[in-house]
Amino acid sequence: MGYVTHTGQARIALDIGQDAVFFNNPDLPQTHSEMALPLIGGKKILGALDVQSSQEAAFSEEDIIILRVLADQLSIAIENARLFARKSGRSGNHSSRFW
Repeated sequence: MGYVTHTGQARIALDIGQDAVFFNNPDLPQTHSEMALPLIGGKKILGALDVQSSQEAAFSEEDIIILRVLADQLSIAIENARLFARKSGRSGNHSSRFW
């Protein structure tokens, strides 16, 4: 995920054993496939959507398309929440401090 949040580029590893960039997470030892997609709002990287599977080659082209759409929708929702919090903060609501 660090690569994705640094570059804004998606990373898909269908076999993490063959992926030189993969970080072996001790909390998820059964991971064999991983897809990390950037969450981008405007020109800013907001974070990443990370999906992992215990199966090798777990992601199809259709999965990738669907998860890219989901990542785009999450980015929009995050940006909308931030804008709402900023606007609400002007009216005396201090919830914007969490964004």
